[in-house]
Amino acid sequence: MWESDKSSNKQECIRYFSYIELLCSPRKSNPFFACPEKERPARVAQEVFGDPNYKIDPNILFAVATYKDMLNRSSISYNTLVDAELSLNKVREFLKNFDPNTRTSVGGSLLLKPKEILLANKEIPSALNRLLELRNKVHEELEESDVRTRNQREIGMYEE
Repeated sequence: MWESDKSSNKQECIRYFSYIELLCSPRKSNPFFACPEKERPARVAQEVFGDPNYKIDPNILFAVATYKDMLNRSSISYNTLVDAELSLNKVREFLKNFDPNTRTSVGGSLLLKPKEILLANKEIPSALNRLLELRNKVHEELEESDVRTRNQREIGMYEE
């Protein structure tokens, strides 16, 4: 990417690197990581390129896939975090769009009783707290992997 950007300030390449980092990075410094997975590409494209429908180069998409694969291997908790966020977002969407008057086709009883709906809504804040704990664990794992070499030796001050 660097070599293909012929401009003197490498602005296009920097945009691509920014897109990749903001789309993929689970670090605390990334303001887009908390966005739902489906919304994130358009929001990051809007921020970086000024267009939510920006056509991303296939090489950049390959870099995104490589980054995500690297994350999957570098943090034990990362996959669990992604799955937990996806599940929680599905539950939140279900509760937001659910019609409490929905009835079963056999017998006509309520599909979910009001008590069940209230219990599900009550559990969301504690699920969010557990999700935040898991996110912090991922941050810790990634920070720890940043300061160690392959053989678990700490990186010296002049090696950084």
